[in-house]
Amino acid sequence: SSGSFQYQDVGTLSLKTNAVTDPNFTAVDQVTGVVGKVDHGASGDCVLNNTSNSLSNSRYGCTIGAAGLGPLGRFYPDHYEVNASLTPACAAGGFSYMSQPALGISLGVSAMSSSGVLLSRYTTGGNFSGLCSPNSCLATLDIEGDNAGVPINPLSARLSPNLPGSLPASTAWSAGQYTASGSAYSFNRLAAPDGPYDSFALKVSVVDNDGALITKLNGATVAGSASVLSPLTKIRYGRLQIANAYGSELLALPVNVSAQYWNGSYYVPNSLDSCTSIASTNFTQTPGPGAAITTTILGGGTLSSGAGAITLTKPAPTPSGRGSVNLASTIAWLPGSGRASFGIAASPFIYLRENY
Repeated sequence: SSGSFQYQDVGTLSLKTNAVTDPNFTAVDQVTGVVGKVDHGASGDCVLNNTSNSLSNSRYGCTIGAAGLGPLGRFYPDHYEVNASLTPACAAGGFSYMSQPALGISLGVSAMSSSGVLLSRYTTGGNFSGLCSPNSCLATLDIEGDNAGVPINPLSARLSPNLPGSLPASTAWSAGQYTASGSAYSFNRLAAPDGPYDSFALKVSVVDNDGALITKLNGATVAGSASVLSPLTKIRYGRLQIANAYGSELLALPVNVSAQYWNGSYYVPNSLDSCTSIASTNFTQTPGPGAAITTTILGGGTLSSGAGAITLTKPAPTPSGRGSVNLASTIAWLPGSGRASFGIAASPFIYLRENY
């Protein structure tokens, strides 16, 4: 008799008595009646559907049964496969501002057999983990930030909410996998500007004491490695520049606004930003120096290549003299402030004349 079976998971394997049987080897002994002038009786020369090796009425069982065997091996992962992607808050520009809660993360790390089968028993608290006592048989998983080879570690100091699993850890596995996903992650900004992280990636590392490596990233075969990088995105420390504006108290007043980011030395225009809304609800006004001003902020839609404008309506009632309002952005990841003054022309002047 011949045949094969495969065990494609982790841990040990034990075969119970008669786990493997062969009822066909004794086919010649299972015939009944007279065959070739030999009378085999009404029940044959062996006991059907029986694996006994002990005589019963001068007969053995017809089925050959295997003896118990095991435990065999300690089976462990052949390799790991990683699926990782980052979705920026501003998809068109390929970037996210620090503290903007719209960074998408999709991450999966899978322990696999040599045939590409997910190892479902590779799990925290499972029997496999304890086979290497006092240490765990499970690989240690870690996820860091990386910007062009410069580590951002621990990632938990900047990313919120934290990725699950209290990484690095060997206790993050569940049914052969580690997963993390969401569309509202935020890379938090510090009090002082830093960055830019224009080559930001997630660095996934697996330390397996049995030597298994990561051999696939997002479905593509890669050279075996203990760590891989996700596709890149840009993360920037931003602010909204609200230009000081001057104009007549008898007219509406446009106010230019522009998105900027810290380039490592100073703020520069963020021409990639055609996503940020500059709706009226994204600004506040408070009284400034001079006469009281009553005006309304009209939003300007969405920035285009980092630039846009809002409008302050003509003051009503007409102010008694020169006055101003202080403007501020309410966008947490794009703070900024400026002043709009009514009854004051923009300067410097080359020539000024008033006619009455």
